[in-house]
Amino acid sequence: MRQKEKDVTGAQLIPAALRLMRQNLSITQTALATRSGMSKAQLSSYELGRSLPTLPNLVAYLSALGKDFTDLQEVLNRLGGLPVTARKEEDRERTVILAFLRAFRVLLEELGLDRAAGAGQPSPGPMT
Repeated sequence: MRQKEKDVTGAQLIPAALRLMRQNLSITQTALATRSGMSKAQLSSYELGRSLPTLPNLVAYLSALGKDFTDLQEVLNRLGGLPVTARKEEDRERTVILAFLRAFRVLLEELGLDRAAGAGQPSPGPMT
């Protein structure tokens, strides 16, 4: 049961982590909405925990901030009181992930899914 409680807590940290990442860069929701192709209402919903972003929207959110999943994990670890591991700037894995995210973003744009990603999909609902 303890592990389940930790998982729920980790999921609940995602909205705070997204908001913190944006605020640390002094970027407004309006500016991020423009950069990411999502609406300000969507961003607000993610940051308040009313819904969780789809994978394409999470990629768009992070990419618009110039961040990736490694950065998100570090913020989640910090918020959750877990150790944040030091990493080399030349980290090969990070370079590969960034290249993948950029390619994925380009693919979404080419398919016309970059702005509408997740728009027609039901959200997972509010987090409890």
